[in-house]
Amino acid sequence: MTRRPTVPQPAHPVERHEPLPWERPKPPDEEADAMARLRAIMEHPAYAEADRDIDFLHTDATRGARLQLDYLKTEQTLATHSIRRCIAVFGSTRLREPETARRKLHFMKRAAAIVALPGGFGTLDELFGALTLIQTRKVAPMPVVLVGEAYWRSVLDVDFLIESGSIDAEDGELFWYADTAAETWNGICTWHKLNHSPLVDDGDADEAQSRFS
Repeated sequence: MTRRPTVPQPAHPVERHEPLPWERPKPPDEEADAMARLRAIMEHPAYAEADRDIDFLHTDATRGARLQLDYLKTEQTLATHSIRRCIAVFGSTRLREPETARRKLHFMKRAAAIVALPGGFGTLDELFGALTLIQTRKVAPMPVVLVGEAYWRSVLDVDFLIESGSIDAEDGELFWYADTAAETWNGICTWHKLNHSPLVDDGDADEAQSRFS
C-alpha cells in the first residue's frame, strides 16, 4: 500500500481529475423520460422556494410571517418618505379583515391624531379599540376627533356611560367633536400645542390653515 503524505497536495481551485456525475450525463436514449421527470420535480409546489410559493404563503401557519412582512414593507415605505407621524382617518370604509389588522397596527404606531368619520360596526371597533388603548395608557394620549357631532352623539351616549359608572368622567374628555375640516385641523393643532408636542411650526401651521379657508 502506498503511504499517503501527512499533508496532501492542495486541490486545484477550479479543475478536477475526475468529472462529477452531472458533468457526464447519460445519453438521451438511455433514459428518454429523464428530462420529463426532472421537469416534474422542478415544477412541483414542494420544490418551489418558500417566498415564491403563493399557496404556502397564504396558509394559516404563515400568517405571522405575512404580518411581519406587511409591517416591514410599510415601515420601509414610510422611512423612505421620512414620515414619522400621520393623522389616521377612518370611517364608513369596508375592508377585509387582514387589511383592517394591518391598518390598526400602523395607525396606532404612527398616529399623531385619530379622526373618525361616521361609520358602522368596523368604525366603532377601531374607535373603541383606540380609545381603550388611550384610556388604559397602553399608548400615549393623542387627539381623537369625531367628525359629525349630531351623528356621534346619537350613536354614542357618553353621559350615560359616565352616569352608569362604565367609564370615568375623565374618559369622556379623551375625544371631542368637529363638523368641518378646519375645526378638525385647528383642534388637533391646539391639542398638540397644549401637550407641548406641536405637529408643525407656526409658519407651516398658517400655510396648512390657509388650505381650509
